[in-house]
Amino acid sequence: MIQGIGVAITAPVSVKVDKETTAGSEVVKEPDSSRVQTDNANVSLLARQLSESALRSSKREQELSRDELAAYAKKQINNFALDGYTFGKSRHDLEQPDTDDAEHLARAKQATEYVNQTINGSRYAKNPFAGLSRDQLSLIAYDDSGGYTINERRAAWSESERIKSEWEKGAVTRCQLESAQTGRVPVFLTEVLNFYRGLPKIEQVQDCYPGDYEAELLEKIRVELASPGGEPNELAERGLNLYDILASIAVSEKKEAEAISDLSVQKHSAQAPTSASFFDKPSPSRDAEPSSITTTNN
Repeated sequence: MIQGIGVAITAPVSVKVDKETTAGSEVVKEPDSSRVQTDNANVSLLARQLSESALRSSKREQELSRDELAAYAKKQINNFALDGYTFGKSRHDLEQPDTDDAEHLARAKQATEYVNQTINGSRYAKNPFAGLSRDQLSLIAYDDSGGYTINERRAAWSESERIKSEWEKGAVTRCQLESAQTGRVPVFLTEVLNFYRGLPKIEQVQDCYPGDYEAELLEKIRVELASPGGEPNELAERGLNLYDILASIAVSEKKEAEAISDLSVQKHSAQAPTSASFFDKPSPSRDAEPSSITTTNN
């Protein structure tokens, strides 16, 4: 497990500059080279890599449109998690970092071992990136500069998905409890909104989060707060996942009006179609590992 990376990244590498005073003036001496080397050594290799990855990520976000960034993310996921990864599996397992650094070589080896153990169903494989934040994991997973091996990137992405899955399980439980107690779920929806806002931008633009995702959540929160509540609703009585819950909660007045209009048309039709279940959902189109619960419409 990696600890203290966040501190290492945010802490600047400082070099003390010595000064001498001669005849009323200051003479700046060159910093001690040995001291510079010591200060640099205190910042781990991974911390330096993450700092460089953050610069590349920021550059991408500034230069690419939402659609372009989404396409970039989709391509990277294919490369380290889907067909692109499968087709090159043997090559990825043999990949070594272009470095003599023992720390990086050991980390890459552990990443390959982790990936293969999890593919074979092991629940005890040790992820070399366990302990990093989702932001840091995202920097590694979506960095195609060559600084990380494909298996390192897959391991980072896998840890990010694990964190997301754990949050989703807890969120569903809290949602059902809130629904059972109040008949409403504005607190749950606010938690989902805050979770979305905390995601790295490259995750916010992916297919599972449409461009109006935040606006829709805000509208759902408004509707929930305006509802009288009181009676527990179906959310407390069914084993639903996060997708089902979000899909079932009241949406904007515009969509409600559209639904009323549709019912009116059906009523006057010679043969009205059978209504689908309120909780039915389309097959997800997003390619992702099954370990993670889908959060919204795909």
